[in-house]
Amino acid sequence: MKMGDKLPSLDGAGVSWLDDTAVRKAALAPEPGTVLLVHFFAVSCEQCKSQLPTLVEWRDKTYAGRVQLVGVHMPRYPDDVDLPRVKSVVAEYGLAHPVAVDDEHTITDRFANEFVPAYYTFDAERTLVHKKAGDTALGFVEKAILRGLTP
Repeated sequence: MKMGDKLPSLDGAGVSWLDDTAVRKAALAPEPGTVLLVHFFAVSCEQCKSQLPTLVEWRDKTYAGRVQLVGVHMPRYPDDVDLPRVKSVVAEYGLAHPVAVDDEHTITDRFANEFVPAYYTFDAERTLVHKKAGDTALGFVEKAILRGLTP
C-alpha cells in the first residue's frame, strides 16, 4: 500500500474474525474525528506481544473514542495457525477490538505487508496516512495518530 490508498477489504477467503460482525462494521465505518489503526501481529512474535498493552491503553484511555483498532493475526510459522493459541493471546492481552485471523494472508497481501509488528494508520475517510513496521514503530505511529486527529 502507498500513502493515499483507501482501506482495502478486510474480508475474503482464508479470513476469519474473532468478534461480532456489528463491532467490526462499526470500527471500519468512517467517522469524523477518528483514526483507524490496523495492526498486524503474530502469536509467535514476542515484540508484537510486548506492544499490545500500549495499543489497548490507546484504545481504552489515551485516545478512547478517537482511535479505532483492527488487529490482523498474520501467521509466520506453522504453529501460528493454531486457533486456540491465537484466541488465548487475544484474550490474555485484552484485544476487545475486531481481530482477523488471516491464515492464508489474504489481508496481508492486500496491504503488501511483510512484517510483524506492522501498523497502518487511516484517517477518518479511511485513507492511508502512515505505515510503519518493527520494534520502534509505536513512537512513529502515535505521532501519525496525533496528526490524524488534528483537524
